[in-house]
Amino acid sequence: MMTTFGIIALVLGILLIVASFSFLIKDTYSFCKNSILVRLEKKEVIRYAIYAIGSAIGFTLLFLSTYLLHPEWASITKHTTGVYEGESINYVGNYVLTLIGSFFFGGALAVFVPSFWIYLAKENINENQKKWVRILYYVSIPFLFFSFWMWSEGLANYLYYPLPNGFAINNDGFVITTSKNKADGFHIAFYGIVILLGALMCLFLSDQRMYRRYHKHGLLEMIFVVAFPAGILGARVWYVVGNWSREFAHREFYHVFEIWNGGLTILGGAFFGILVGALMAKHSKKGIDARWAVDEVVPTVLIGQAIGRWGNFFNNEVYGRAVSVDYFRWLPTWLVEQMHISTSSSSSLTAGPGMIYVPLFLIESVLSIIGYFFIQYVVGVLLKKWTSKGDRVGCYFLWYGLVRFILEPFRDSNFNMGTDNAWSICNSLIYVLIGVIIVVAAHLHDYYMNNKKGDFFPLVSAALLLPTFLFPLLPSLTTSSMRDGEGEIHSYGGYQLISKGETPLFLAAFIILSVATLVFAVSYFILKKNKKKGYYCLLGGTVLSFVGTLLYLFGKNVNHFDEKLYINLSYGFVLSAAFAFMALAIALIYLRDTRILEKEEEKTYA
Repeated sequence: MMTTFGIIALVLGILLIVASFSFLIKDTYSFCKNSILVRLEKKEVIRYAIYAIGSAIGFTLLFLSTYLLHPEWASITKHTTGVYEGESINYVGNYVLTLIGSFFFGGALAVFVPSFWIYLAKENINENQKKWVRILYYVSIPFLFFSFWMWSEGLANYLYYPLPNGFAINNDGFVITTSKNKADGFHIAFYGIVILLGALMCLFLSDQRMYRRYHKHGLLEMIFVVAFPAGILGARVWYVVGNWSREFAHREFYHVFEIWNGGLTILGGAFFGILVGALMAKHSKKGIDARWAVDEVVPTVLIGQAIGRWGNFFNNEVYGRAVSVDYFRWLPTWLVEQMHISTSSSSSLTAGPGMIYVPLFLIESVLSIIGYFFIQYVVGVLLKKWTSKGDRVGCYFLWYGLVRFILEPFRDSNFNMGTDNAWSICNSLIYVLIGVIIVVAAHLHDYYMNNKKGDFFPLVSAALLLPTFLFPLLPSLTTSSMRDGEGEIHSYGGYQLISKGETPLFLAAFIILSVATLVFAVSYFILKKNKKKGYYCLLGGTVLSFVGTLLYLFGKNVNHFDEKLYINLSYGFVLSAAFAFMALAIALIYLRDTRILEKEEEKTYA
């Protein structure tokens, strides 16, 4: 009897949800699309209220069916496994919590979708209604989170951990997979779905921001189609490079392309995706202001990353050291139980009695959301008077680089990039440096374009090359595992490496970049006397900077020291190469912009 009622509740719940949201989306789309309509009439508001009630009842029936289809749950009185093993379970309390939470979740979701849509896409709406739409939009968000916590908390005590991380279709049919239960066949991982959802959210938010200026949707679709795969490729390349010695050096080369087996890095994905997207926006023939568009779009990547990080949750990966659950009892039960389990091949299966792994993915997700609102509304609105186009792009790199720099030392050693966490820390610092350079370059560019003079740019390039001589001296964390609160500090000894002559490419890079620094500085004075000779001199500096950059990047792979010294010496030179690249970019920007101004002046005189 209970099973029959459960099936009926399940079917009715799904039908109500599908019907409610089908009509809701149809009505919202028609309202936003019709430029003549400026307000919702009373009967239309009543229809939206009916959709919300239908959605609320539908979700309630859906989650009611979970209890009706599992009557044995009522007999469970204590946790038998997991971090809460031995603690009592209040079946009635969980039952009520699930039903109340699912009701409000369904209603809040049916309010959030149209209010969010109308708030972003409908510009000519009646001011009074616009105010109420904004209120409903803001109020529905905390309701969504709180109601989600309620119904998920009610069900969490009856779930099996680790939670599913995907599904496969093979000879056994449809197979639910977990991070502990791998399955052959056609496999779809929740990680990939979560990343796709994050990317689509970026596209949606970016499209709405573009609509506000150009009053047209779809301007970014082709850019997204190219930039998203480029980001995936970049994420894979970044991961392979960082884990080459540990994971790929002794395997067949085709394993590099097995992306379905895992192995993506957000840092690489974001960098390559943004780079390709920016280049496409620059050369787009749709009349888009590329600098403005990139400044508007790039911060939305933080929202995509905040969503994408939850892929680590489903995969039981990229978490911190084991700590007492008492620090995290305020988190939902399903999250705590998931963080009790380790799936690393070199770790024990669980964190231990009363212990969980620190959910670094959650911390990074929250910080990414905070970063998005800070960049868009503090930097982009409150500080707009003092900003330039490109500042928000730079702030994105700064924010995310700092977040990763702070969190990386706390990562479980089994999930480090490379042989220790120095690689990840180095990547994070490169992100910070890129952010600083973008902000500085944006302001220098605007100053130059506004004042018609920029001969100081060669000096900027020369100054950027100076850190390339200092980074080899920097210390590095050589022990990544902070689980025991310990880490060793070693000097790179970079100049000893160069002076011994065991690495001729490092020595050549050092000499070439020294000459490039001098050439950049000299070009500053030549430009004041002879523009043509100054350009050639500056161009020579860029070529030398490029060659030196390549030698610093690849020279680390040809030394003859033991492996430990090899690891300790690598990262300083990567940072050196990053600064050399920045110097090169600044010089090229200057060359390009001065030529543009000269052509404009020639046209004016003509």
